[in-house]
Amino acid sequence: IPSTEAADVISERLVSDLVQTTIQPIPVGEGSTVPIGVSTDLSIRRACLVPLRDREGTLGVLVVARREGGAWTREELDTMSLMGAQVSLALSNAAYVSTRVAQERASRELQIAHDVQKRLLPQSIVPLAGFDIAGSSAAAREVGGDYFDVLPLSDHEIGFVVADVSGNGTSAAFYMAELQGMIRATASLLPSPAALLAQINRAMSGVLARNVFITAVYGRLSDRGQVSLARAGHNPPIILRADGEIEAVSP
Repeated sequence: IPSTEAADVISERLVSDLVQTTIQPIPVGEGSTVPIGVSTDLSIRRACLVPLRDREGTLGVLVVARREGGAWTREELDTMSLMGAQVSLALSNAAYVSTRVAQERASRELQIAHDVQKRLLPQSIVPLAGFDIAGSSAAAREVGGDYFDVLPLSDHEIGFVVADVSGNGTSAAFYMAELQGMIRATASLLPSPAALLAQINRAMSGVLARNVFITAVYGRLSDRGQVSLARAGHNPPIILRADGEIEAVSP
């Protein structure tokens, strides 16, 4: 009989209870001590439940049903047990292959995102007369959401940004790319750091997913030592003075 009809012969709860207790085929119905689980119009008189298991536990159950009465023979039970072992192995292998494919795909995506993030960070720092400028970023995982950049604005001024995209992984890296593109496109057009961050906020609000946010600090530094900066939800920048004094800047 069709497998969908055979499955209707035994109640789901009865199947679950029985296959957890043994790995051997379980006769049900006529010729056994286990009755058919539900009423049916299929005239099924006997069936056999073959547990499908691997090292991790129960994979499912193979239901073999017949309209003829009588007990299952030992040869029939052995054949079904062999079938069950082969089906279990096939299911276990298929699950393993599926898991491996998913892991390899995720690994490739993370590597791509890692490469993207690495290229987004400055490969060299723009020099500014009178200042030594350096920056570094180390992701906690393969790909993080931290971002910094130093932008040439003129021969006498640079822009700098430190930002953090919530979360990590591929999406964080690509949001970072969006942020970098917008900042670089507008930095030379908007002299006010506050105006730039407000403009970026309006633009990014239409791009970010609802559960994603970005914090940032953007500033401008001239070779005369003048600094202007604005902060959008980010931790305050810290100034370490020559005498060792630490000062948090909270614009």
